[in-house]
Amino acid sequence: MVTIINTPGDGNNNNGSGTVIAVVLIVITLLILAFFVFSRGDTGTKEVGDATQTLPQQTADEEVQNRTMTLVLYLQDKQEAVARDCGVTIPTSFQVPHTTGVVDLSLRRLFEEELANFGTYDSVRIVDGVAQVTLKNDRTASGSTFGALSSCESRHLMSVLNDTLAQYDTINSVELYTPQGKVEF
Repeated sequence: MVTIINTPGDGNNNNGSGTVIAVVLIVITLLILAFFVFSRGDTGTKEVGDATQTLPQQTADEEVQNRTMTLVLYLQDKQEAVARDCGVTIPTSFQVPHTTGVVDLSLRRLFEEELANFGTYDSVRIVDGVAQVTLKNDRTASGSTFGALSSCESRHLMSVLNDTLAQYDTINSVELYTPQGKVEF
């Protein structure tokens, strides 16, 4: 036989309520803790020796912005140009921010550096495999018309354009335009 002894302050009639309150407090504490952990965003941590370093979380847009690609431009081989042929080019690679407009970027880079003396790049259209490159000016930086370029200068200009743009599958040939129309050499 089991005998239950009721002692003063035992609160035998409230045995369940103390347990329920304790469980409710534990659940609330866990919910609050979970809220703070998950609501602040997971920035990631990296342990370095005894210290912990917080790493910033990259968004999808930042990840795309930080991607780079290799852009290949065909630049005039200066040694070969002096010795024999103004139209010889050599591929030169550049790391650039990732873009889907590689033809436009290639031309912008060429006319900022290699072809700067020939004019200012405006735009490109690709029609039936022909890259129609348009310049903003109808004279070179020295004031010459494109028709007055030497054979070496015209070969340099068109070789750099043709060789650079021919690497893209959508381009078979290149035409050069100024505000006056198509340039013929």
